[in-house]
Amino acid sequence: MDYQSIFNLYFYLILVGFLGMLTVTIVLWKSKSDFDKYEKIRNSKYKEQIILGYRLVFTAVTIIALFTVVVPLVSDKKSINNKTYNIDYGQVVYISKDRGPYGLTKLFRIETDGKILEVDVLKRDKKILKGDYVKVTWLENSKEAVVEKCDKEE
Repeated sequence: MDYQSIFNLYFYLILVGFLGMLTVTIVLWKSKSDFDKYEKIRNSKYKEQIILGYRLVFTAVTIIALFTVVVPLVSDKKSINNKTYNIDYGQVVYISKDRGPYGLTKLFRIETDGKILEVDVLKRDKKILKGDYVKVTWLENSKEAVVEKCDKEE
């Protein structure tokens, strides 16, 4: 599997998504006309407080996304470029239901050498079930991974 292209695609999609969030946040702070489109806000005596609330919520979400998603992924960029990923072998002990927007990611817990490794899976082999032995190629800071089914002998 081409790990570098998988991790790079994820990196650039997250970067573009974050820049979009940042742009929306800046536009909300600079412009009041976006809020004038909505009659409830336009005619409210609490218009300024409502606008401030929206601005603060968008700012908080953008800051949270920065520190929980973007910073760990940027920290992993050197590993992606150098193709120095963490590789572990273990048994799947938990597979979540679909997570994230549109169910695009899954959370796997894999037991490796007595320790539990918890990763978000970007790509995986089909039909990996609880109890299967797998190879996990993952990034240190963001805990994003590619999971492949394998034999115990590998």
